[in-house]
Amino acid sequence: MNLIETLQGFITPDVIGKAAGMLGESESGVGKAMSGVLPGLLASVISKGSTEQGADDVLGMIREGNFGGGNLEGVSNLFGNGFETNPMMVVGKNLLGGLLGDKAGLLGSAIASFSGVKESSATSLMSMAAPLVMGLLGKEVASKGLNASGLMGLLAGQKDSVAALLPAGLGSVLGFGSFSGIGEKVAGAFSGATADVKDLTAGTPATASNTFGAPKPTYTEEKGGSNWWLWLLGLAALVIGGFYFLRGCNETPKVTETAEATIDTISAGADAMMESVSASIKSVTGADLGSLMARKLADGTELNIPESGVEGRLLAFIEDSTKAVDKTTWFDFDRLLFDTGKATLKFDSSGTEEQLTNIVAILKAYPKVNLKIGGYTDNTGDAKANLKLSGDRAKTVMDELVKRGIDAKRLASEGYGDQFPVASNDTPEGRQQNRRVSCRVTAK
Repeated sequence: MNLIETLQGFITPDVIGKAAGMLGESESGVGKAMSGVLPGLLASVISKGSTEQGADDVLGMIREGNFGGGNLEGVSNLFGNGFETNPMMVVGKNLLGGLLGDKAGLLGSAIASFSGVKESSATSLMSMAAPLVMGLLGKEVASKGLNASGLMGLLAGQKDSVAALLPAGLGSVLGFGSFSGIGEKVAGAFSGATADVKDLTAGTPATASNTFGAPKPTYTEEKGGSNWWLWLLGLAALVIGGFYFLRGCNETPKVTETAEATIDTISAGADAMMESVSASIKSVTGADLGSLMARKLADGTELNIPESGVEGRLLAFIEDSTKAVDKTTWFDFDRLLFDTGKATLKFDSSGTEEQLTNIVAILKAYPKVNLKIGGYTDNTGDAKANLKLSGDRAKTVMDELVKRGIDAKRLASEGYGDQFPVASNDTPEGRQQNRRVSCRVTAK
């Protein structure tokens, strides 16, 4: 069975139309979003089921959720705000946590970005589709009597078909190297160096948080300032530069065997260096926001920003004339870190300085753009204290932008405390998603 094709068969035009009506989105947007949701979810199952322990965990989800094929019935009602929709969305959210963990928010953000639907709509579609995916798997497991090893074999056989349909960039966003199609050659190592720069926006007094919903890594103080990892990238660039210099000598005259051996050594060293750089960055940030990419702004300024970072998503909204300013489209910062329980930004190894610098550059390049900064917390602790902390942190970010040359008249800030949660506060993962600092375009 081709699982992805079978899943696509359930998403009929009627299903798309009902989902679009329920979410307040266009049918084309929902259709495009689903083209990423299904392979994205199936890719996450394949990735998780690539080990016997992971496959056993997937079987556990199937058993606990009683997924045996019944979930494949009445799909139209599930996606159309029918009686089953809300209960199954709750089930779906739990499945997303089990399958994707801290990457569920990243996938929703990436799908929203490439399809044009709201992030909340992308997340809802993922929650509705997850039981469908597990229902199909449950049916296969039951009909074939599969154990963990058998499920591993079934999933392994789906890799190529899923990879062919996984939209460009989603594999990279989720860290699924085998699905992303991105090579590990030295030629692309520096230009495509993983920017693993995840949201370190702090949340409630107890825990730092991230705007994409991923758990915060334990923060370790790093010596050498906020751009320590740029030195690693620079060193990697020198190594790669030496590789290309020697490689260029291979044309005329022919490089000797000794030189060729040196080139191979440098090539291997460059690969190892870039892997080390990526691992070092990831040890601080905790997640993959995609490869670094160059973006030229309207005033000619060029930024190097991660594919799925807040800067790129904010720019896409600003530059798209069809995107109207509203009060619901927020963009979560992904590299800000505060002192625990305070509204003081950390400027050491968190990437705070770089992100603020990038946002200032964007605002200077687009002088008609105004922003509102919003602060949020989960619902733990004293509500009044959380409201004040969220407001203080939002104002701190606004004040930092003003310090860097942005007219205060173009900015506003407000704290919302535990209002407007984007996930359930009943789980640690949900509370982490709710603790965030965001920005909204109020004029462009």
